Amino acid sequence: MSPPARRLYLSRQQSLVLRFSPASRKSERRAGYLILIFSFEGEFCLTRDNLPVIRAIVGLVFQNPDDQLFSPTVFEDVAFGPLHMGLPEEEVITRVDSALESVRMSTYRDRLSHHLSVGEKKRIAIATVLSMNPKILILDEPSAGLDPRARRTLINLLRELPITMLVSTHDMKLVEDLFPRTIVMDDGHIVADGKTKDILKDEKLLTEHGLEKP
Repeated sequence: MSPPARRLYLSRQQSLVLRFSPASRKSERRAGYLILIFSFEGEFCLTRDNLPVIRAIVGLVFQNPDDQLFSPTVFEDVAFGPLHMGLPEEEVITRVDSALESVRMSTYRDRLSHHLSVGEKKRIAIATVLSMNPKILILDEPSAGLDPRARRTLINLLRELPITMLVSTHDMKLVEDLFPRTIVMDDGHIVADGKTKDILKDEKLLTEHGLEKP
């Protein structure tokens, strides 16, 4: 039997990337997310009682923004979460404006979400999560489908966000540019955890787990 995955601890506003081998299944990715989420500020197990707490501190941004945007306008998409938290209207508006400003999309407040480009939709999708004030922001393949300009804009945006981030990506150049810490998972287990620059220099490790240098 394979050994159990190690527990990892995240400090506040720590950004890291979670790299899975190309053969990893989605279920393995979800397990990897949970290992790290449960270790945030202490180790605990998921139960029916603390599930609402987990949901409150974690925000997930999907790979495809069309899976996350479903309201007619940008404002309504970003306001959806706070409204369903039962917040008063004034607080909802404040959160929407703050989230849109964080992703540099304030002028898109009244635009139709489905008329936006992929890069614009991705930024709005991030705003829908930020409006919930999570402690941890999880992004699944954030640069997928972006042209070079949109990709660079996203990288700069993520670099400026003052929040703990956990990112799953195959964009190794994004990893090199943005994340000081990298975790590699294969077959549902953590096989490496360290400074990104050190992991990217380890050709033997990368080759063994189907990865390449950027």
